[in-house]
Amino acid sequence: KVLDYFAGHKFQDLTKLVIPKVGLFELGEFIDFLKSNLKAKKLEELQTPLIITATDLDHGRLVHFHKGDIAERVAASCCMPVLFAPVNIDGTHYVDGGLLMNLPVSTLRRICEKVIAVNVSPLMATKYKMNIVSIALRSYNFMFRSNSFPEREKADLLIEPYNLEGYSNTELEKAEEIFMQGYNTTNDILQRLLIDKGSIWKE
Repeated sequence: KVLDYFAGHKFQDLTKLVIPKVGLFELGEFIDFLKSNLKAKKLEELQTPLIITATDLDHGRLVHFHKGDIAERVAASCCMPVLFAPVNIDGTHYVDGGLLMNLPVSTLRRICEKVIAVNVSPLMATKYKMNIVSIALRSYNFMFRSNSFPEREKADLLIEPYNLEGYSNTELEKAEEIFMQGYNTTNDILQRLLIDKGSIWKE
């Protein structure tokens, strides 16, 4: 059902363009959208425990949310700096948790018997234009994604779809198509591991 929430919407429907003081877009509409569509309102109401990570921009630290408003914390966790204005929660400004930990395996390692990591942003050196904007974005993405390297080794199973290159993180209307790409990649990886090793788990 999560896919249904996004399939009928575009990026522009869930954000508001603002004068770029702290970000190009604000996520207020996105938060309102989640609040009106999600049955559970707080993390502690969920039947399956969920931990949401975000970067505390004011104090320079990674935060793991175990309770509180789901919509606000989801928005904070995917609030890419500059593109989006930081999300204010209880007087503290938060941005994307990936800034400090893009693949938070260790967050779950201490409380789960097995950890499956799905890295939808593997480090890839794709073609780019030789201009200041492209160079800046490319450098930012390299720094953003490289912090996942230590975390990858801590997972019992790592799934990295390399077939998402043509998709943008603002193409919400393609959510189901993106999901199927990941689903098919996962099946391929599992089948290959079973054939090669007889098990899907890292030894």
